[in-house]
Amino acid sequence: MKILTSELDSKVEFEAYIGFFKEEEIKEIVKDVDRLLIHDYVRDPNDLFYYVKK
Repeated sequence: MKILTSELDSKVEFEAYIGFFKEEEIKEIVKDVDRLLIHDYVRDPNDLFYYVKK
């Protein structure tokens, strides 16, 4: 998508919203987006950082 918009005069930003993911998927997704939104599926907010960092 970034390649398609590189010829435009105005800046177009792309973001992805993900939930359950694998590390290999993240490595591919971040190549094509400007911002990555990660939903957490943890019951205890104290576990959030570990979940996202994992």
